[in-house]
Amino acid sequence: KSAGPLGMVLDAKSGALVVIRVSDGTIKAYNDMAAVDKKIEPNDYIVDINGQTTKDNMLREVKEATGTLTLKVARPLPFTIKINRGEKPFGAGLKYQEESCFIDLKEIRDGALKDYNDSVQDSKKAFLNDCIIAINGKSDTPDKMIEIMKSSTKFEVTLVRPSRIQLQAAIV
Repeated sequence: KSAGPLGMVLDAKSGALVVIRVSDGTIKAYNDMAAVDKKIEPNDYIVDINGQTTKDNMLREVKEATGTLTLKVARPLPFTIKINRGEKPFGAGLKYQEESCFIDLKEIRDGALKDYNDSVQDSKKAFLNDCIIAINGKSDTPDKMIEIMKSSTKFEVTLVRPSRIQLQAAIV
């Protein structure tokens, strides 16, 4: 890791750090030299930094490491679900950070999301800790995406969850 800025805005999730954006710094310099499939991109889930796998330990490693940072990154698998809310509530406990572009799905309650899940096979269901990244194909601030869900009776929700496919990057 160079003495300059890392150049990455992160959102801390329960089991990972999610890349919100890459800016000038060490990560951009790494990306400029990396193969396309090895670049660190927005929405990537960082699941390990120098052998540290908890959110707090990974954040500490980012702040305090002076040598090489070895990152294990899981690429998200986006998928879209169609919600017909009608007069029902969306039916989810949501959590987000103001500066994030993600909304965490923390609870599924009675409502349109539960009805959707009850009507589809497991591979198409929304699960706890999935992250909403777009409504009707548009990414925006969490407040704006929630407002669209509240004001619309039908909408598409794009979610991501980390994949099991990981890439490893050594950042010097």
